[in-house]
Amino acid sequence: MTRPVDFQLVRDGDRDLTFNGFVLAEAESMDGPAPSRHSRAAIYQTLAGKIVAEFSQRTAQIHNRGEADLPPARTGKAAVFATRPEALAWFEPGRLTDELRRKLVPNEPEFIE
Repeated sequence: MTRPVDFQLVRDGDRDLTFNGFVLAEAESMDGPAPSRHSRAAIYQTLAGKIVAEFSQRTAQIHNRGEADLPPARTGKAAVFATRPEALAWFEPGRLTDELRRKLVPNEPEFIE
């Protein structure tokens, strides 16, 4: 098993969420011509066994030539749950959520007699 990591998740309108734990599943997408927007969904487990869900976006800052690069604007939300199914239900339906579900729930064969 891997070693636990310290995480700090951005939460718009609320204090950032910090904890020590593991990434259980993550999914990312990039949209736009540059691409200009990077979206990320992830589910973590804390050392105490709590489940944390996170959704964040980074948007590239467009600037004129000759100007210094601007850091990307970042937004995010995160919440704590008791179970993985509760955490998955927190996400809106879509490609990122489907990818998280595939990573969390292995497609094991069903045994029949």
